[in-house]
Amino acid sequence: MTKSNEFHSIVNEMLSKIMDTQLSKIQKLGEIIAERTLDGSILFGFGTGHSHVIAEELYIRAGGLFTAKGILEPEFMLHGTKWKSTALERIEGISKSILTLNGVRSKDVIIIISNSGRNPVPIEMALEAKKMGLLVICITNMAHSKSISSRHKSGKKLFEVADHIVDNCGFPGDAAMGIEGEP
Repeated sequence: MTKSNEFHSIVNEMLSKIMDTQLSKIQKLGEIIAERTLDGSILFGFGTGHSHVIAEELYIRAGGLFTAKGILEPEFMLHGTKWKSTALERIEGISKSILTLNGVRSKDVIIIISNSGRNPVPIEMALEAKKMGLLVICITNMAHSKSISSRHKSGKKLFEVADHIVDNCGFPGDAAMGIEGEP
């Protein structure tokens, strides 16, 4: 089997796993978000590093949800200084200010995306959003998150503080397949 075929097979298996284990959750959350939107709620998306890309996909999409807004703080994105985002997502104490500056309200919904679910800012974002009354949904990699420790002072990971969890059904780490002779 070629590497391309192997990759294709792995992706198809992951998508099948998502369909089998996450689809009903995603549909239920879609209904909740739709109901809240009709009641005037805004759907916010937030992620750091590569995860911000998913939050960005919610925002200003042709044919997309008009009331969706990305919390797209440039400091947490990777287009600036190479390691700046990584360093900043580990600093506690800034999430409440970010939420306030973005105008979140108690009736709103936030989707927080973090593959590992271990860094302080996404965890704190969920905790602060819940304190403010938002419904908190996380998209995370449960296999990865359960295999590592939290970097947040509470010792909790994102999936442990969110109201709803969507598992991206990925593998621990950021890779799905190895290179011959390498782990």
